[in-house]
Amino acid sequence: MKRIGDLTIPHIAALYAGVPADRLEQFQAFRRAFPYRDLILDGVTWSYLTGGQGEPPVLLLSGALAIPDISWNTIVNCAARRRVMVPAYPPVPMMAALADGIAAVLRREGVEQVHVMGGSYGGFVAQVFARRHPQMTRSLVLSHTQPPYPEMAPRMRRFARLLRWLPMGLVRQIMRRTFRSMLPERSAETACLLAVYDELIGYALGKEDAVAILERMADFSAQAFAPQDLAGWPGKVLLVFGTNDPATPPDVRERLASLYPGCQVHLFEGTGHTASVIREDEYLAVIDGFLAQA
Repeated sequence: MKRIGDLTIPHIAALYAGVPADRLEQFQAFRRAFPYRDLILDGVTWSYLTGGQGEPPVLLLSGALAIPDISWNTIVNCAARRRVMVPAYPPVPMMAALADGIAAVLRREGVEQVHVMGGSYGGFVAQVFARRHPQMTRSLVLSHTQPPYPEMAPRMRRFARLLRWLPMGLVRQIMRRTFRSMLPERSAETACLLAVYDELIGYALGKEDAVAILERMADFSAQAFAPQDLAGWPGKVLLVFGTNDPATPPDVRERLASLYPGCQVHLFEGTGHTASVIREDEYLAVIDGFLAQA
């Protein structure tokens, strides 16, 4: 997979011009330390990052933008504590295919069981993975994410079909408008995250990626999850939310919690959708504490 953040390309370097030098060097160090590996299955290339030490690993499932470089700081911090496996999402249209491909990557790496951690869209993937591969799932961390809403699936499918016919410039505008509201305000700490976001939207993701992202969202929405889905599974579940996250208002949080009887819940005050960025140390401490029990 072509890497995000290649500063030898002038128009890419321009996106990162406002990133503080020390933060930019940390990002470049991440790029050097975590090269992509590839696995080809039935003609589909599955790219992934791995690093760190400690078993069982954490399967870190990043958000909707498919390429995990946007989660680089979380990846680095998790890898300092334990082994991590971080897949990119190829443009497959169904969540089951995505979960099964990720499971195949884990098996290639000799991994039998993982702590599954998914944020936002990655939480959709994590919930499907845990149901399709419970024997590989040691525990489940769902951060700033939602349960399925079947009534939303038809509209998402129609929108996915429409995207196929729109010019790529308009598709990028739609993606930028859709996801920007969930990102933090610009600051020295968030400037690199926002530059990666701008590169992903402006240059890295293609039409096929955009359509597949929406098709998988529609597929997830159509799922009929129930509290008994994981009956007999011995793992623990942690739900992490922000009080003012527009994606997870109280009714959404309650609906998700109802799917995981006995789950632990941690609620961050005033962090919106990005507690992992703006309260990074506290966020990681919550995850570490949970994984130590799980």
